[in-house]
Amino acid sequence: MRNDTLSHYERIPTEADPLIRERTVEISSSSASSQINATTAVPVDPDTDDSLNHSNEEVIQPARKWIVEPAALMFAAAMLSQVSVITQYLYYRVGQQFNETVNSTRAFVCDSHSLANSSEHQLINRIQDEASQWTLYRMTTSGIVALLVLPLFASASDYMGRWPALLLPCIGLAVDSVGLLLILLFDLPLYFLLISAGLGALGGGFGALFAAMFAYLADTTSRKDRPMRVAIVEGTFGLAGVVIELMVGWWMRLSGYLPPIIFSFALTMANLLYVVCFVPEVRPARLQRKFSGPSLVTNGGGDEKRISNKFRRLLRALLLPYSNIAGLFRINTRLSLTLALLFASVCIYSASFIGSSVVSSLYQMNYPFCLDSVFIGYLNAAKIVGFQIGVAVGLLIIRRYCRVKTLGLSILGLISATIGFLATGVAPSTPALFAAAAMGLFSMLPLPMLRAYASQVSPPNRQGALFSCIGVLEVTGSLMGSACFTLLYGATQQWLSGFVYLAVASSSFLALLLTIGCCLSNCSCPCRRSSL
Repeated sequence: MRNDTLSHYERIPTEADPLIRERTVEISSSSASSQINATTAVPVDPDTDDSLNHSNEEVIQPARKWIVEPAALMFAAAMLSQVSVITQYLYYRVGQQFNETVNSTRAFVCDSHSLANSSEHQLINRIQDEASQWTLYRMTTSGIVALLVLPLFASASDYMGRWPALLLPCIGLAVDSVGLLLILLFDLPLYFLLISAGLGALGGGFGALFAAMFAYLADTTSRKDRPMRVAIVEGTFGLAGVVIELMVGWWMRLSGYLPPIIFSFALTMANLLYVVCFVPEVRPARLQRKFSGPSLVTNGGGDEKRISNKFRRLLRALLLPYSNIAGLFRINTRLSLTLALLFASVCIYSASFIGSSVVSSLYQMNYPFCLDSVFIGYLNAAKIVGFQIGVAVGLLIIRRYCRVKTLGLSILGLISATIGFLATGVAPSTPALFAAAAMGLFSMLPLPMLRAYASQVSPPNRQGALFSCIGVLEVTGSLMGSACFTLLYGATQQWLSGFVYLAVASSSFLALLLTIGCCLSNCSCPCRRSSL
């Protein structure tokens, strides 16, 4: 830039410090000898930044605004249909092995005059235990396989494009749906459920799909609008949950287990068709530049060098997704600390939220609530509707009019969730369960807000790597929470069935402390100048 001109320009922050936008102002006086160059660092609030997250031509803006939300809705509805059917189908199949017809519409322990020590009651307990074990086996199988492939798919989308990362989980869910159809049609052994889950998880599962969707939104939205769009994608999961909770229970009672699985398969195929035909690529593949290296054309003795270069490129291709993830923590110390605190909060709260959901039905069927399966469905649907209302109030009212920042909404949600878990653990009656659900109205806010803030402070070319990390941590937290809190509930239900919710509240409180620490570390850290 010439020194005799007056220029004002802004540069999108580099990876040296993505939290700061550098404004460089060059001012020249009338005298050539009295020239002033001033460089100042001005902090940019990610909640008010309307600029897009990229400054290059690698991202192609789509013509439509709402692209990934329909895919998220169909995927969530298809997956939740499978979950609802599999849980009750396992009870039915395990009961057949014991020559017992299982009636799960009413909890045994609620009848004070029931034969608690009878052989029939002991048999029901054995059936419930074995069915729960099969459920845990299936979740563990799909979770472990998904953990192996999820970092590859989501992180590779930074240079392979977002579209393949969106397509593969849909294919995996379709494979799992076909496997479930065959199992139900031919009464195949239960271990085929594990095979079906493992094959379906090769697509990455819901963790890979949501990671790709959030990376897609990071490419096409500004940092200011991103929390709202991330929360909307999360909300599609809740909307699908309400519909499935109200529909599938009655559908199974009237028509059996097969029609809901057929519905899930049809919805999966429709979603696959939608992704193929109506989801455009926004980040074209740029793999060739990643692997550009020495020329393979050599002089004498070039065969050995050519083989060595090919092996080196293959090794780089295999390790590139992981090096892309590691690059997140090599940017600077401040960003590394922020992401570490955010990741820990996401993992711990995922374990709390999912773990409490796994034991909720057993807890509600137990004394003193004694709820039947239909009423449990109504209660869960009401809770999901309340969660969505809490998200809407948080984003449309508290964030917009009260000017609460993204991390502030996360803290609000964690406080609400902790209080709700505590109230559930000490609830003496069914109305108290509804009161506890009202206290946890903002429980769905923490995860989307933590994701959105992590995306806001991360570099634009690392969004796939970022959400692959978050997806892995969510799956890990879900598996750990499901296993730990299920075992804890079984060990403590005899003397205090609500103790598991007290433990869930403790872990949620730990996530709250970590999020507060992240907020304080960013507030207390002075703005620093980005390195050019």
